[in-house]
Amino acid sequence: MPADHQLEDLLLPKGSLSLGYFWEERNYNAYHWVDDKRQTLALYFNVCDNTRITPRQIAWRDLTLDILITPDLRCRVLDEDELPDDLDPNLLARINATRDGLCGAPERLLHEFERSTQSLLAET
Repeated sequence: MPADHQLEDLLLPKGSLSLGYFWEERNYNAYHWVDDKRQTLALYFNVCDNTRITPRQIAWRDLTLDILITPDLRCRVLDEDELPDDLDPNLLARINATRDGLCGAPERLLHEFERSTQSLLAET
């Protein structure tokens, strides 16, 4: 982070790292934010679909809803109020299932991303 950034009640201090994780087969993208000591500040998920990864770019359709998970295992659902009232029911069901899956497993997700990030950072 080039400067301090405030998100909800979370401060991401200048110098924090943001590691992005992307998959074509998952309904979310993830960002693992760590401090300068490589300790987790938060996980941030964009609920999405149609992710395509090529050598030149990563593209996806943002489905508005975001999830913030902090080390105290709190799960905050962001921007849910921005979902349109006339959203396709099948798409809404997929968004809600993704939300419920992420918020239902904060401890597992924190461990998964901490392992992945530590492994990535050890390679650099």
